[in-house]
Amino acid sequence: QDYVFLNQFLKILALSVYKSNSFEEINRSINFIKGIDDEIKLHINDCKKSKIPLKSLNNIMVEKANSSYTDHVLSVGKNGDNLDIFSCLSVCIIGYGEIGFNLSKIKNWKKSKYSSWIKMYSSKEYQQVAKDNIDYLDILLKNNKGKKLNTLKRSFKKSTILERNFWECFV
Repeated sequence: QDYVFLNQFLKILALSVYKSNSFEEINRSINFIKGIDDEIKLHINDCKKSKIPLKSLNNIMVEKANSSYTDHVLSVGKNGDNLDIFSCLSVCIIGYGEIGFNLSKIKNWKKSKYSSWIKMYSSKEYQQVAKDNIDYLDILLKNNKGKKLNTLKRSFKKSTILERNFWECFV
């Protein structure tokens, strides 16, 4: 499901390139796209270890909890701008950084079956991606001068609920 999610995430980031107002914004979106490459490689390596054919990843039935979040962000992005897009995506981008960082502080985390994921999300590289998202949100919000703060809050709250639902569909 996460592999499918990342495919949709890339489309959302491509939309953010389209919605960009400067080369700096385009480059920021492209850098986020490049950052997803590590996550995709992690999926591919996990599949190889588990002897799951890579071709089968293209035939995964998408869970409703998965498509609900990405459909929401795509809808918000189509009707909004990069502030709308990245405020919705921050639930994932910043959230995974926080979760990975906190899990890496737990004793024996390296013995977890999710250790490769914890390692990636707690890495200096991913922590920089999360920080870049925070910095970019600050810039976008400053340029917006708070004109749509209530709309952003509603979209962020909905994104948080949908992301949580995505996680819970695997419990």
